[in-house]
Amino acid sequence: MSSLAFGGNYVEMESIEFALELSTEPENLINPDKDLNTLKKIRQNIGSLVFCGIYNLLNANVSIRCRAFKFVRELFVKFSESNESVAELDRFAPKMVLHAGEPLRKIAVRASQLASTYFGFDAPSFFWEAVRCSRTATKNERELLLIPSQQIILEVVLPWARKVNFADIEDDLVFAEFFRYLMDATFYRPKFIDEVKDVWVAVSTSSEFGRGNTEVLTEMLLHIQGKLSKHCDNVETFLYYLFEAHHSIVADCVSYFLQARSFPWVVEINADGGLRKKSRPIIKEYVSVLHIALTGNQYDAVLEHSDLCEAAVTLMGELFIHDFLSLRRHLPWALNYAFLHLPERFAEKGGVVKMLLSMIDGHWGARGSIGVLTTEDKLLQKLVSLKQSMAAPYEMDWNEVGETTKNTQFRIKINDLLLLVLGIYEIECATLIIELGKEVILWAQDKFIVSLSLPVGLIWFADSGPQDSAISSHAIDIYNILLRTYPELLSGSLQAFPGRVVDQVAKLLSLQLEAKNPDLSKVSDTGKRRSIKEAESTLLHLVDLHGTLMDNGSFDFDESLLKLPSELFFKIWTAAARYCIRFLKKSDIQTSPEIVEHFEPIRRWVVGLQPLLLDSLFCANEEVQELAFQYLVLGWTVLPGDIVDSSPSGLFYTNLYVILWIFSSLKENPAAIMQEKAVLKEVIADFERVLLSAGALEFGGMIKSLQSLLAFSEAGGKALTADDVDQLLEKCTANVSQIYFPDYIANAVEFCSYFIQKGGSYAATSLRMLQVFWSLAQRLPNSVGVFKVLIRKLAFFEDRKDIDDVFSFILSESEESDEPIKEIDLTSYGKVERLETLHSSVKFIEGVVEALSNLR
Repeated sequence: MSSLAFGGNYVEMESIEFALELSTEPENLINPDKDLNTLKKIRQNIGSLVFCGIYNLLNANVSIRCRAFKFVRELFVKFSESNESVAELDRFAPKMVLHAGEPLRKIAVRASQLASTYFGFDAPSFFWEAVRCSRTATKNERELLLIPSQQIILEVVLPWARKVNFADIEDDLVFAEFFRYLMDATFYRPKFIDEVKDVWVAVSTSSEFGRGNTEVLTEMLLHIQGKLSKHCDNVETFLYYLFEAHHSIVADCVSYFLQARSFPWVVEINADGGLRKKSRPIIKEYVSVLHIALTGNQYDAVLEHSDLCEAAVTLMGELFIHDFLSLRRHLPWALNYAFLHLPERFAEKGGVVKMLLSMIDGHWGARGSIGVLTTEDKLLQKLVSLKQSMAAPYEMDWNEVGETTKNTQFRIKINDLLLLVLGIYEIECATLIIELGKEVILWAQDKFIVSLSLPVGLIWFADSGPQDSAISSHAIDIYNILLRTYPELLSGSLQAFPGRVVDQVAKLLSLQLEAKNPDLSKVSDTGKRRSIKEAESTLLHLVDLHGTLMDNGSFDFDESLLKLPSELFFKIWTAAARYCIRFLKKSDIQTSPEIVEHFEPIRRWVVGLQPLLLDSLFCANEEVQELAFQYLVLGWTVLPGDIVDSSPSGLFYTNLYVILWIFSSLKENPAAIMQEKAVLKEVIADFERVLLSAGALEFGGMIKSLQSLLAFSEAGGKALTADDVDQLLEKCTANVSQIYFPDYIANAVEFCSYFIQKGGSYAATSLRMLQVFWSLAQRLPNSVGVFKVLIRKLAFFEDRKDIDDVFSFILSESEESDEPIKEIDLTSYGKVERLETLHSSVKFIEGVVEALSNLR
């Protein structure tokens, strides 16, 4: 029957053909017997059934199309409860016999739109069937369908895309499969890019799931850009679609990989308390498979983080051009990354140079579009100057001090470039300087210790050590420039360090408690020894870095670390002590009330600087001793007295400590030592200033003696002899006796007793000091009893050197005193009470953890 016979009445002809097609089908094929259980099963799978019916509306076989249409209509009749939708579908019935794909495609899309309205809750089964169908499509699909299957699948899923939820694809198998299908259509077989674009837009603009979907898709684009940019040239296009939907989410995702917190070894905690994953495993897995499919090679996972960073730089540059104003809060991280990775020659036009140029163009365009720039505008002049710098064949000069040996015509110093950029952009981002200061410190400390803190699986990153070392060095340079230029804004920028330090100290404490050994150096377990070494190394590098950065900062956590046993943690202790000394030398804080704040956390477990240093003042290590005395005496010159030692006897004991250390150091070859020991001379000079401040009249004898010692060190002067040392020791000791006796006779005698028992060079000096004390104290009331106790202890001491002379001296002298020593009680059998100065290292480390925790 020809269509011309109906005078062009195609609708009537189509209706007749449709009816004829259906009349050949058994009635029970279209309308089977439907009991309650059958209807329930159909309803449970209606998403899959709807897709299957709609998909076959494009089948090349007219009979199949007609049956599919009837099937879809029956689903609407039974389950949609919408007469309007059924009536609309009925108007499409006559079209089912057409052999042109385009009108049938439109019918299928409209049917899908209606179905998504009434069966939206069945979206998962709809997507599942769509993915299954896409995988079973054969190569001869052109013979089975009137249009390509991928095109029709993308178009019929589009109305349902608002129901897609990619946020939980790690746990949701259905949406994980649909994600893979959509990525295939986007990057592996991008034949229908317009249809794919529509799905991306719908997925990202979903009112319910759009924000989470945008985050996942942006992360996907970063991985594709980083690993397959040469094979996928549509990343920027899809980035714009996502950015238009949720610009803040896209910007956050991209800038994340410009920040230190994205480092693979940095642990982040989500709001729900779980660990934040740097990249979703499903994305990494898919990109690895896609990499093999497109390149034929396996992707090298060790390059992942660096590739993501480079991708972030590229995409951030695109976004700056697109909408600079909405990205202003990301300027601190973008600028920090750019400066740390600037190539030596701008002409190389690396990623960061291009990003900076895009930033300039975006800024220029944004400000010009709102009428801010004029030809006379200073901002315009700065932007022009900056762009000329980036475009010219300049080379970076990181040497801030001294003249460079290279031609300076086309060299630009980092200080000049940094301040030019900050001068432009600090008006755009109110927190630029503060956030930049915080971020650059994180890059400095993490790159500084990268090779020490990486787990085994990340050792690859340490292989790029020279580059990381350069980045750390550049970060320190930038921080120092910021600190000099904006000292007030960055005054608290080092507050993040105690948290990093306490983690390592707490680790040491835990290992020590597990090993049940106070000496960590003697732990036998191989694994624990390795962990101890890693924690100590990381801690040392953090201390070194903090000391490098703290020129105008605080030294509270370095101070706290001095509570660690100096002999067990020699490198850490000495490094912390040096930075504390440097801080006090560069600080004028004698009258500053803020200094008290540095010591508040420490005062909870020590009563001052002197008690803190007591175990180190007379330890076996000479370097530790020198630093301890240098710090102690410097503390008396700079700090308020109650901070150095709040007890009434604080300065008295400092006198004894310093006299004993100075003159014990000069026992052997005093002339050479006075010439060579710079630290000794520095301590003597500083202690002279302490005594002048404490009372020039009272301490006149000691002051003159110290001045005499310094005079012996002058070039061309008289050489210091052993007799000179003995005479000056006697004068200093006598001066202490005159000031502090009789109140502190017992303290002085106990002090000498302890160091006589300790032996070594201190024993001889202590005996000499004891002689002076006795000669001045024997005629004082109630003083002889103190010396009786001392003689009773010395009688049983094995090392007899000089002790017999002391016995003879004291006993013979006592005969002339008002209370001669006639009887000595030896019932103690030589058992003596030690001056307890050594404590459990566990207790020390616990104190450090407590103090540092209070500094967080």
